[in-house]
Amino acid sequence: MNFAKGIFIAVFAALLRNHASACSCVNNIRDLESTSQLDPYEFVALVKITDDQVYKESTTADYRSIGLLGIKIIELFKGVSVDKIFEGDIQTSCDMGIEKGQEWMFFGKKIDGKLTVIPCDRNAKYKDLNGFREWRSLGYTDLHALRKIYKHPVKEYRTEKRIEYYTNKQTEIEENYVDGKLDGVRKIWYPDGVLFGIQHYKMDSLHGRSSWFYPSGQIQKDDFYVNGKYAQVSRFYFKSLEPESGRNPKVQFETVFDSLGNPIISRVFSSSGSLQSESLIDLVKNTRTNIHYHENGIISEISYNKNDESSGQYIRYDENGMPLRNETMMKREE
Repeated sequence: MNFAKGIFIAVFAALLRNHASACSCVNNIRDLESTSQLDPYEFVALVKITDDQVYKESTTADYRSIGLLGIKIIELFKGVSVDKIFEGDIQTSCDMGIEKGQEWMFFGKKIDGKLTVIPCDRNAKYKDLNGFREWRSLGYTDLHALRKIYKHPVKEYRTEKRIEYYTNKQTEIEENYVDGKLDGVRKIWYPDGVLFGIQHYKMDSLHGRSSWFYPSGQIQKDDFYVNGKYAQVSRFYFKSLEPESGRNPKVQFETVFDSLGNPIISRVFSSSGSLQSESLIDLVKNTRTNIHYHENGIISEISYNKNDESSGQYIRYDENGMPLRNETMMKREE
């Protein structure tokens, strides 16, 4: 696993631990670059969901619940045209939340002889019922990567402004191109007119502040870039349920970057604002120092990783700061 990517997967895993009822999917899903990455799949397509039915309920003999989806193919990349596909693990914490009228990027596999899409894989929503495109999802990035890999025709922009609208006439996206490259401010809105995101580009590279917002208008994520690389700090905020709290959003995750765009510190905060954990990252040595805290701010444990494996001392402390456990973690032998 790429060490830097492992940092963000570790943070995502922490989020899952904070939501015990959530489905635990921690995958190392890499960007699509070639057809060889699609070898595990029988069917790859952008589809619209036309029907959503329960095919099989779970029983004591077989815990699996299976759905049957009606689909209309919008753009086919691999496999043959079908109008139905099975959906695994429905009515569980891993249910993908697929609904009639949505558009999805599907990566189907044969399971027990049936073409099936399953959670914890590449399957991702592309467009919601209200027409909102998932601009920051795997579905969006995979669709554009697949069009490039399979050489499907796409609209090209030269030196012009691109503006697209929802069916309700509300502006969806506004961005500028210079010689075919994104340049300047890019804005995206929700269907009701609330700003979803604002980014700054310099000749196709993110350059400056990039901000994303919840449907309420509250800030969700704040990043900074220099020539396409992360810079200074990236923050993800808790979603506030109270309008007053939304004016002073609380940070949930924070990552600090060096001048090369590499993460050097990552932090996780509680909803009350207290620091829960932080990791000090050294990508040159492929090491990470992990520090966790009690609610009173006292360190609860310190551990170390090298090449994504536990290594070195592991120390635990009680809420008064007194050691509870101290041992040396040895790297596993291959």
